Amino acid sequence: MLAFLNKYRAYFLPLLLGILLVVAISKSPKDGLTTSADKIENLITDAQNEFDRIASADLSSQESLLRSTRIKMFILDQHDSLLLYNDNTVTPSDTPIIKSGTKPNEQVAIVSKLKNGWYLQMRRKTPGGNEALGYLLLRHEYRFENKFLKNEYDLGFNIPSNYNITELKIPGSVPVHGRDGKVLFSLYADDTHIDTTASIPLVLVYLLILLIGCFYLNKVAHTIALKKGSLWGISFLVSAAIAIRYMMVIFKFPHEFHKLELYNPSQYGSILFASSLGELTLTCAMFLWFACFY
Repeated sequence: MLAFLNKYRAYFLPLLLGILLVVAISKSPKDGLTTSADKIENLITDAQNEFDRIASADLSSQESLLRSTRIKMFILDQHDSLLLYNDNTVTPSDTPIIKSGTKPNEQVAIVSKLKNGWYLQMRRKTPGGNEALGYLLLRHEYRFENKFLKNEYDLGFNIPSNYNITELKIPGSVPVHGRDGKVLFSLYADDTHIDTTASIPLVLVYLLILLIGCFYLNKVAHTIALKKGSLWGISFLVSAAIAIRYMMVIFKFPHEFHKLELYNPSQYGSILFASSLGELTLTCAMFLWFACFY
């Protein structure tokens, strides 16, 4: 057994590094904003279809359908008197007025910010000539946050909390479309609001990748120092490590690290390599590595 381990131990770290890289690549999101925008678009389309299904039913059927939907709905008669409703957290009087479509069964949809969050608002006429209003909560938006009130997306969306909604065109934002293809709002990443849903196993995977990478970089620098002198060795190590750190900071890699509260710039922020406590910790570790090598 020992002979087998001695024979193949040289391949252990490269094999482990390869496995970790495969795990990191397969588990990391390719484009979080675009993926989240697509997910919201699908949920909005489903909500618009469900709203149409309820609004097109007769009044007696609507009463039972309102009990099983997450859409906050109001059925008003031709004189704006309330006939049916299933929620009182929002009221039509508190929301922007949207006119019904010009066609009998045409649905009009907008997204607007109300007192307690961002909502998809829908309106259309029912077969009986009444008005159906629907509100789908997209994201909670409170003036003050605590452990009970958090500015997060509603249950079922599974969208990172640092992806915010805006009606403005912000560079780097991704548009979110309604069922008819019209842009309802845009999604952008708020760098001052850290998404706390970091995957701890994935964070550990990236830490192991960095440690193994540093091990091999140190080995190469040590070989250079033996062949050409310690000055060449430390020069190679410093230049390579600083270049890697610079790329990590610029491209915010690993992305999973930046979901940790340790990387929240609102807690601490300074120069490029110390823009957060997490970056400062890695930079201090890098200089400690240089000192130990020298």
